[in-house]
Amino acid sequence: MRILIVYLTLVVGILMIALGSSGGRARVAKQGNTGAPGDNRAICKNCHAGSSIVVDMDIWLFDEDGNRVYSYVPEREYTVQVRIEPKKGNPRAFGFQMVCLDAPPGKNGSDIKNWLPDTNNIYQISDANNGRTYVEHRKPIRNDGIINVRWKAPPAGTDTVTFYAAGNGVNLNGNTQGDGADTTRLAVPEAESTTTLQSPSPTTTIAFRPNPFDHYLKITLNNAPSKPQSTITVAIYGPSNQLVYLAELSNNTDIPTFNWPSGTYTAIVTSSAGVPPKVYRLVKL
Repeated sequence: MRILIVYLTLVVGILMIALGSSGGRARVAKQGNTGAPGDNRAICKNCHAGSSIVVDMDIWLFDEDGNRVYSYVPEREYTVQVRIEPKKGNPRAFGFQMVCLDAPPGKNGSDIKNWLPDTNNIYQISDANNGRTYVEHRKPIRNDGIINVRWKAPPAGTDTVTFYAAGNGVNLNGNTQGDGADTTRLAVPEAESTTTLQSPSPTTTIAFRPNPFDHYLKITLNNAPSKPQSTITVAIYGPSNQLVYLAELSNNTDIPTFNWPSGTYTAIVTSSAGVPPKVYRLVKL
């Protein structure tokens, strides 16, 4: 009898863990597990880590006209698209959780609670114990892994924001065995910065050469503002929108690119010195 009770307790515990995220991790467990700085260290991969299903994730941003964009205009509405793409196996459903921080990628900051209500009953807006507000699945999402979330950009002067998302593809077998998960992030600079320095600063220009490039990429800065007065951040995203390079620069820099796959790259340059964010298209041969 004692063995039976222990067994039943174990089964119930496993089911509670497995089902605890099916209604949204922040809603049910009051936790943020996106991989963002300041979130709980556990992410979806810690439980949904099987080999039967493998997924990749991306985050894309679209304006009100349906155009994919790489910067935001303050206080306008956008669609943040979470893309969970199966690479192996056939998930029967998907789940996700996402947060937006008012900080460059990899740095902690306050979350931007500008999620707009879902008109299609796919996602929900949930508060966690860490004080952050997340957008996440309401129940397992039975679609192609594309989730569109409505979001309003923050006020002018917020500068770069970063979206962090975790997601999974699940087989709906009642536990996490055989599922697959991934995390991703997307940094989006403000299109029109109102930040200015207390003292005059020369205009900074930046160049990426050669373009197209092959084995290396040289970043050249002219009239770069000196630290600690301001910083220039360069983020480069690969053909699949994955972050391949991120650095704060004050001098010319050579980047080895031998192992980068061929394709079109996007470089986003932001500055704390009042230089408007710029987007560059680069091609790797």
